[in-house]
Amino acid sequence: MTIEFDRVGKAFRRIENPARVLRQSLFGGQSPETELFWALRDVSLRVERGEAVGIVGCNGSGKSTLLQLLCGVYPPTKGTIAVEGRVAALLELGAGFDPEFSGRQNVYMNAAVLGMQRHVTEQRFDDIAAFADIGHFIDEPVKTYSSGMFVRLAFAVAIHTDPDILVVDEALAVGDARFQAKCMKRIKSLREDGVTLFFVSHDVSSVRTLCDRSVWLDRGRIVRMGSVFDVTAHYMEHLFADEASDTAQPAASALPEGAAGDTEAELKGPINHWGSHIGCIRDHRLADAYGRPSRVFEYGQTMRVEVVFRIPDGADTEHLSAAFSIKDLKGTDLLVCTTHDENRGCFRGHGGLVRATFEFENRLTPGRYLLVLAIEDRSAPVVQYYEYVEGADYFATASETVRFGLFNLPTRIQIDAARQAALVTEGT
Repeated sequence: MTIEFDRVGKAFRRIENPARVLRQSLFGGQSPETELFWALRDVSLRVERGEAVGIVGCNGSGKSTLLQLLCGVYPPTKGTIAVEGRVAALLELGAGFDPEFSGRQNVYMNAAVLGMQRHVTEQRFDDIAAFADIGHFIDEPVKTYSSGMFVRLAFAVAIHTDPDILVVDEALAVGDARFQAKCMKRIKSLREDGVTLFFVSHDVSSVRTLCDRSVWLDRGRIVRMGSVFDVTAHYMEHLFADEASDTAQPAASALPEGAAGDTEAELKGPINHWGSHIGCIRDHRLADAYGRPSRVFEYGQTMRVEVVFRIPDGADTEHLSAAFSIKDLKGTDLLVCTTHDENRGCFRGHGGLVRATFEFENRLTPGRYLLVLAIEDRSAPVVQYYEYVEGADYFATASETVRFGLFNLPTRIQIDAARQAALVTEGT
């Protein structure tokens, strides 16, 4: 065991009348009335060494409070927390940095706070500075830094302190794309070395990429906890449902009880299923170019996705859309296609049962994948779903040769003799 929360709650005092606080501080007298605000209630969670846990939830759900309790910023109001190992945390932008000190001085100070001895910091300083990649600003006061530079330096220090537990709270969201990719690569490397990860992000794809398990918090309570795919799928369902109705509630899991994290169990049926007109999708099929059903496709083979559905009563066919996507087993979208984007208005004048057929060349590298089907209302900027089935079907790609990446794009390749080593634009 590395981390254990046992029925943990955290309350803060909410002051009703700030003016009375000032008067009481200046002149004495009766303390102002306060009430307790519970940021977390009855949270129990156990994490083993080397696990990666993603925390998801809307703003104000208690995610940051949970991490602050883990890092010892606050004591719990109720319950107990046990933590084994050195914790390195990126909680708030520039937290622990003195704005008047230079980046160099803050590296030594922050590393000391994280438990690293000065001679070790001296040995690793060049690596820290190289990872942060902020150039001469390393000797400038950090009050002159941009938000991205703050994150670069803070992250560089945290990952060089040999942490047993790495805690990241949305800090990477302000970095540029190149630095985010660099950080993701380093986090994956730390995970391979057995570091435990607590990761908070609104980017579900990042959570699915980095984490084994996920915890969904809402109003300070755990709504759902389990395999990262299952939890994030239901969290996304809740977000979409919330756009349509403030009273929408998350649906029950379609996974068999006790199957969280079991890939074979996940392949038995839909992982998630919701919408305002569930049942309008009547049938579907994965097939080859000749219409023969299949669940194993060769790389480069033509694939068909066929879906038969009933157009919902009263639907605006001008903005009606049929869609499919292909995801890997972590839930990352690899391919998305909608009639709204490719052939808008194609259902105009139709009613009753219709069939949509999508045909494409399979460029997915060898592996297992899942199919998502959706019937959409695209009349507003926010997509509304008549029906959404995540895990409508599953299939595999095979290849006679070794291929890398997730999918390969068709590419035109030309070879000719080069007249010079440098490429220049004609006419310059």
